[in-house]
Amino acid sequence: MKRQFDRKLDFLTFRYTFLCETFMNTISQQTRNLVDRSVLCWLATVDHVNHPNVSPKEIFCLGPKDRLLIADIASPGSVTNITSNAHVCVSIVDVFEQRGVKLIGEAKIISDEQSEFAEIVQPLADLAGPHFPISNVIIVDVQRIKPIIAPSYVFRPEERASEKRRSAYKTYGVRPRSEAVAGAGCPTLPNQQAQATTVLEKRNIETMFSAFTDTWAPKICGKVNGTHIKLAKFEGEFVWHSHANEDEMFFVIKGRLRMELKEQPDVIINPGEFLIVPKGVQHRPVAEVPCEVILVEPMQTINTGEVDSDRTRISLEMI
Repeated sequence: MKRQFDRKLDFLTFRYTFLCETFMNTISQQTRNLVDRSVLCWLATVDHVNHPNVSPKEIFCLGPKDRLLIADIASPGSVTNITSNAHVCVSIVDVFEQRGVKLIGEAKIISDEQSEFAEIVQPLADLAGPHFPISNVIIVDVQRIKPIIAPSYVFRPEERASEKRRSAYKTYGVRPRSEAVAGAGCPTLPNQQAQATTVLEKRNIETMFSAFTDTWAPKICGKVNGTHIKLAKFEGEFVWHSHANEDEMFFVIKGRLRMELKEQPDVIINPGEFLIVPKGVQHRPVAEVPCEVILVEPMQTINTGEVDSDRTRISLEMI
């Protein structure tokens, strides 16, 4: 009987905490701990005609006056949307406990050209390290807080959060770091006693290419040290463009790609071959037959560079 009471108390305490946050407009220690240990949040914005966009963010923290600070490293879509419509919602979820929060409020952009940027960006820069330059800081003035709770809390109220966590570890094939490296001389990360060690998983290029059919719409299939690995299908002609700050690698898997260059002869790229186009070089990919291509480029790269086209893709799908 006591165990059942403790489980219900755990759930009711969680709900009560967020009711207090909602009505008192304060951020509880429980939410602070969630923000500290989370490695990803989801920023939802809308543009001037109310089209939604959801973008994952890896660098974020709570700042002065309980404002949420988010680093803009490669998010031109989010910044553009906030500039025209300040209303945002940030979701942070502990996937192992299957619960989290929605932080709802208004956002503003502080660019690296503004005088207060240097002071505001510091805690984010400490998290990002030297390899991820921060262009803007997104400051969210949190006005409402709502809980995110999995249905299991309703349909299986007898199951405690700690039990859900152990079940989730098994489902996702991970273990707490403290268990995974016990005795191996690798300490548990601060504020992340339940930090999970992800099981490495290989992926198949052919299978991923078969998952989509649209052309000139790159899909993100991986990240390596600030670089995106993308898959794309090409057919026909693209637009002339260049990238002011980014080199691009085109690795042809299937088909035949002709890279047109403004100041050099065209380059033919056959399967198994790749071409690196340096930053600043005007180029246009042309696929006279359907082509499957792996792109390797910095995370902030936009497919049409500085050219605004109906083929411009800012928010890319992950596969």
